[in-house]
Amino acid sequence: QHYNKPAIEWDIFLDPQLVRLVDAALTVVDELETKLHRIRLKRERIRQQRRKEREEKRYQRKKREEMMKRMRMNGGGFGSLAKSAIAEDDSDTATSEDEDDDE
Repeated sequence: QHYNKPAIEWDIFLDPQLVRLVDAALTVVDELETKLHRIRLKRERIRQQRRKEREEKRYQRKKREEMMKRMRMNGGGFGSLAKSAIAEDDSDTATSEDEDDDE
């Protein structure tokens, strides 16, 4: 457990009940700080996930727009679009294999 109490001269307290109350209050503060830290980490993970999802949506939209453009350029047929997509996949594979060779 995260227990971060400040150094207090406990012998200055004459009332043991007061000592227990101060100890309990400091424990609650420590627990709240821990919860706050967890909440901040969770929010950051959520932000990163949303950012990643937006990037993926942009990428997919760009790919759709490119496919539509190619389809219009190739006469609008699905067959020519499929050939174009296969050719692109082949070139992507060759590029990634070339990158693997560089490592």
